[in-house]
Amino acid sequence: MQALLGEGIARQRKGDLDGAVKAFGEALAQDSRLTAAWSNMGVALRSQGKADASLACQLRAYALRSDDPGILSNLGNAFRDCGRHAEAEAALKKALELQPATPEYWNNLGLVWRDANRPADCLAALDKALALRPDYPEAAWDRSLTLMMMGDYGRGFPAYESRWALEKSPPRQFPFPRWQGEPLKGKSIFLHDEQGFGDALQFARFVKNLAEMGARIVLECQPTLARLFSALPGVVKAVPRGTTVQGADYWAPLLSLPGIMKLGVNDLAGGQPYLKAVSEPKARIVDQKRLKVGLVWAGKMTPRDRSAPLERLLGLASHPQVLLMSLQMGERKEDIKRLHARPLIADLSPAISDFADTAALLAQLDLLVTIDTAVAHLAGAMGVPTFLLLLHYSDWRWGVGGDSSPWYSSLRLIRQTQHGSWDAALNALYGAFQQWLAERQKA
Repeated sequence: MQALLGEGIARQRKGDLDGAVKAFGEALAQDSRLTAAWSNMGVALRSQGKADASLACQLRAYALRSDDPGILSNLGNAFRDCGRHAEAEAALKKALELQPATPEYWNNLGLVWRDANRPADCLAALDKALALRPDYPEAAWDRSLTLMMMGDYGRGFPAYESRWALEKSPPRQFPFPRWQGEPLKGKSIFLHDEQGFGDALQFARFVKNLAEMGARIVLECQPTLARLFSALPGVVKAVPRGTTVQGADYWAPLLSLPGIMKLGVNDLAGGQPYLKAVSEPKARIVDQKRLKVGLVWAGKMTPRDRSAPLERLLGLASHPQVLLMSLQMGERKEDIKRLHARPLIADLSPAISDFADTAALLAQLDLLVTIDTAVAHLAGAMGVPTFLLLLHYSDWRWGVGGDSSPWYSSLRLIRQTQHGSWDAALNALYGAFQQWLAERQKA
């Protein structure tokens, strides 16, 4: 039993979450009162994005040891993932009553308040965590995201450099100087890639700033962005992620540019477009009589599932003047077949092999309806009118409340009003869609 518990913990530390869950389960089959196995299995399941199962495990652990601050903290984290913020707050406050000088509990409480759209309270909790443990990279990272969530980019962008202290994102080094804001006229600079597609698309707007300074830019990116990014001003070459760079005058992380240049929200140019289609579409939409509306309803499942149910979006196709087209990629494009919706939605995925293909299709649309995914960033960067469906708590870049974004002037943000429920957001979407149709019919 203890050997199985130890095996589970060892596998968990190595990232073998399936093996860890299996070992914890076998330990519990021998002794169902093994509190550590319940709690650790809950942590492993949480890492897999299985929020409900994680919470069930943490509740079992709590039933066995209700006075253990570590279990209370894990319980609070599990409640947070399920959107039960009041219960999460209560569990973490109880943990802090037992151990008030534990920075991890303050950090976890801060994240509960962040997810509850209470960023000022979150910031205070993270500051408390960092006062107790100044070398706490996760708290410093979450603090930077919270500042940017509040729109405080003047402090948030420099604080964003805290990401390099995280184990998951070690800093890269190159045999030439890191750019710190020096003059770039006639100089070459290598911008290295990091994080996901949406991050790269969002921060690509700052490439223009370097071009205006006279730089020759080599831009690293994921291969499916290369054709699109090759057309950015000042970019002499877009190279795949991990390319060995022979030489340049400077280097910088793409996502560090606004911090290096000391930019704030007023430097986002009002969210004006900065990307455009660079190739002819592989599928040309020839219907000139109907309004062309694109749709993306699903994205990756972790750290949280941002998807909206396609069945509740099919009403967008009910108007005879609307041609509904799917830009959905991956397994979830099969939702069209599952729902027998092929007569209602044209599937454009066969015409997409990279983001340049997606841009060519977006350029033909009158409107895009999408969840929070990379296509939303691309549409915003191109100035495509977009209705963006957001979770109750969304990523830092969408701020807290409001229906507009300083990053993209063409986006209208439509937010859940309650965790896990699309009811109000979809009602708002259909209302906005009807208004948009009426305005287009008048034009």
